[in-house]
Amino acid sequence: MVTIARESAAEKVLHLKPYAKRCITLYLAVIVLLHAFFFWNTRGLLRKGYQDFTIYYGAGRMVREGLRRQLYDPEEQFRAQTQFAKAVTIRQGALPYNHPPFEALVFVPLAKLPYFASFVLWDAVNLLIILLLFPGLRSHIPLLSEIGAWRWPTLILGFFPIFICLLLGQDTLLLVALVILGFLALKKGASFAAGCWFGLGLFRFQLVLPLVLILLLRRRWKTLAGFGLAALALGIACVALSGWHNLVAYPAYIWHLERTRGNGSIISSNMPNIRGFVDVALERHTSQLGTNGIITFASLGLILLAAFQWKVDGDEVLLDDMGFSLALIVAFLVSYHGSAYDLSLLLLPTLLVANYCSRRTGPGTWQKARLLGPILVLFLSPLEMLLFLRYRQLNLLAPILLFWTWAISAEISRQNRGLIGPQFDLHLEGKSTGPC
Repeated sequence: MVTIARESAAEKVLHLKPYAKRCITLYLAVIVLLHAFFFWNTRGLLRKGYQDFTIYYGAGRMVREGLRRQLYDPEEQFRAQTQFAKAVTIRQGALPYNHPPFEALVFVPLAKLPYFASFVLWDAVNLLIILLLFPGLRSHIPLLSEIGAWRWPTLILGFFPIFICLLLGQDTLLLVALVILGFLALKKGASFAAGCWFGLGLFRFQLVLPLVLILLLRRRWKTLAGFGLAALALGIACVALSGWHNLVAYPAYIWHLERTRGNGSIISSNMPNIRGFVDVALERHTSQLGTNGIITFASLGLILLAAFQWKVDGDEVLLDDMGFSLALIVAFLVSYHGSAYDLSLLLLPTLLVANYCSRRTGPGTWQKARLLGPILVLFLSPLEMLLFLRYRQLNLLAPILLFWTWAISAEISRQNRGLIGPQFDLHLEGKSTGPC
């Protein structure tokens, strides 16, 4: 009879050499200082309200003022925003609030504070939540223990997408926290709870729904039930807050903003996803209908790939982590609306893939290079600053993420062809070598 024994978590990880730790620490420290320098130099603009946090703070103020039914009225949005961001000279209209009604409730307490103080508190709370979740990840990602807890803040703050998320006061870090909680729930076998955590992330529905579709294709019914319950609760909250009319009209409102580019705030060339890449590549060669068709076809193909490769029910823990990473990367790539700060969703895949590559009996040199290469790009802040802030061509990251998708999928297939992963030991019990 054949039994399978896993190595201990500590044995799965190659210990980083001291000089490698020092190099990584030094690089991350330099990147964090670069981010801090940029943050400090833009503090005047941030105080005036140039960042995206204006959207959320304005929505919170509207709810406080009793304008819940006018959340999606452009004139009321602009009026609310000019109360605290009137020094912003580049806007001729409102920075549109394009999130579901229920999210505005989160910002009602913050709207009681002055604008800049609220912005700083929002960023601090988001960072603290992520840091508090890292100890829970440590038992599933031994590499976190290897690099040391005191390096975690530099790891987080050195990640370019998180820097942009904090700079703009966006809400993607809250989604990252919910995805981490969902991942930890799946690890504990609490599928229903995982679905609830994913469902609470519907304020970024364009990122959550592709993940749920992958779960549907994998027939994860308990997780889907939890997601459905959370979605129902949030739907009731939306109706109670802004009424049936706003909830029913919301999809048309979102589609109108996408078609009209949201007063210049939606730039497809700055989206590092399938839409951003295809839009720019085909804008002079194909109609918008044809472009959308190609985007849809490519997105469905990626979702099917992720669903097929994510062996949720498998016994192989690390390959399951790789499958989950693949699902999250695909969820971002197929999101119709995605920006630099939404790349924060890839923090967990970054950790999981790096942990996989650090196994004592992990992939070979070439496999590691193609798995870790895209991670290095995500930490290459000077390049991404130029693409995002200077040239507005962050769509050029999409091919790198597609390459990462292929690399993870190829690694999963390579390991599956081996029947039993290299991190397993075989022991023969008794004299029988036949099947169990």
